[in-house]
Amino acid sequence: MRNNHWDALSSSGRVGHFDALIKAVADGPLTDAAAHIDVAVEARGDELALADRGLADALGDRATLNLRARATGAGDADIGVAKLETTTVAVSYSGKAGPTVLDGHARVTASDLSRFAHLAKRDLRGALTLTAALSGAPSKGKVKAVLSGTVNAPSAGLAAIDGLLGRKLALSGAVETLPGGGVSFDALTLNGDFVQARVNGAATQNKADIGAQIALPDLHRADPRLTGRASVDAKISGSLQKPDAVVDMAMVDGGANGRPIPKLSLHVQARDLLGALVAAASLDGTVDGRPLRGRVDAARAGTGWKVDTVDIGVGRASLKGSATYDGVATGRLTLAAPDLDDFSALAL
Repeated sequence: MRNNHWDALSSSGRVGHFDALIKAVADGPLTDAAAHIDVAVEARGDELALADRGLADALGDRATLNLRARATGAGDADIGVAKLETTTVAVSYSGKAGPTVLDGHARVTASDLSRFAHLAKRDLRGALTLTAALSGAPSKGKVKAVLSGTVNAPSAGLAAIDGLLGRKLALSGAVETLPGGGVSFDALTLNGDFVQARVNGAATQNKADIGAQIALPDLHRADPRLTGRASVDAKISGSLQKPDAVVDMAMVDGGANGRPIPKLSLHVQARDLLGALVAAASLDGTVDGRPLRGRVDAARAGTGWKVDTVDIGVGRASLKGSATYDGVATGRLTLAAPDLDDFSALAL
């Protein structure tokens, strides 16, 4: 079957020209689960003008689809090739796919991520190549993707992040959906020139145990006012319904605003992240030869926040008090500082 459509117009946009060739041959009635149907599709749309600017930028003015597959009456298919190409991106898949089985390989390439900036509401840059080995049983909620990809010349539109990413970002590891709405990570790793992050663990509706580690070997790449190196260790526990978190951050052999910070640690513990959140944070370290100590206790209160404790001290300077926020901040904070310069290293 061949269809030609010229100058198709709708509220979603305009297609100047659309051409499709579809072939389907069955060896039995489709009501028979053992029957097979061979499908071949070649389609092309030109002079596309989508009404949504983000989609128009992301997809461009041309799209082609090429499909070769053998499907069963049960809905499973053996796909020789399924490839969708637009002006800006190419997506392909080959292998088995269906409600009961998924076993194949997918590939995505996008040579200019800036074309997706408006859609992502972020000033993206770079060239993406991503492959995924897919397996599992979608009908049972179990799908695994073993990922491998790179972004050359990456940019997220944020100076601190872009400085850490450097010239190349690499992705590897596996992500798997679990029955009942869970998810697991197996050595899911992001490597930039000046940042390395890894996630392992799993979370279900009843139990969560996920750990993430981030290494920042050169903080100057994130902010020119900083020096030294830092690490982050985060853990998610509890469950997906009621997750808790612990985050430990450490800065070593560093500095800020020209003041040496040989060591600095931040510990954050939070309970019930999605509900009645209660969190406590503590600081400990040395800034320009002066001891740094701090504690902040906070909790979600309705649509706002209640900060029961603010107690931060650097050398002889201190900031203490409590506050609430629900669109308007109220409370009392007391600053005692014989020399405000004690706080200068923290004024980033």
